[in-house]
Amino acid sequence: MITHESMKLSKILRDKYFLVLIAIVFLAVFVALKNLIFQTTFGYDMSRDAYEAHSIFPGMHIKILGPGTDIQGMYHGVMWYYLLVIPYLIGQGDPHIAASFFFILTFATVPLVWLLSQRLFRDKSISFVAVVLYSFS
Repeated sequence: MITHESMKLSKILRDKYFLVLIAIVFLAVFVALKNLIFQTTFGYDMSRDAYEAHSIFPGMHIKILGPGTDIQGMYHGVMWYYLLVIPYLIGQGDPHIAASFFFILTFATVPLVWLLSQRLFRDKSISFVAVVLYSFS
């Protein structure tokens, strides 16, 4: 029996915007994967954040301030440290695992960008541009 949901899915799969969008997202993933290893330099910011993330889990040191900014007394959100704990635990401190985690997280949110822009503007071409810009950023 054909359900309403399966008819909706087949309509989406035949949509020209959807097919081109999938191709563009795959191209963006390929370009990003090709350069991922070169983009993961373990500099000051990454080492500072890794240190803070490592101090959260084993000793349960609760953080209330996020990473500092260039402006004295201004801080980013503390959620960044708590989100970093996950890939550093999985990868046992390997910064490439942390970079890969955020790479996957970035491309997993592409459908959310489409849905949000579709609900805001109700125009497929605007949603298409939003997803392309997000994918290549």
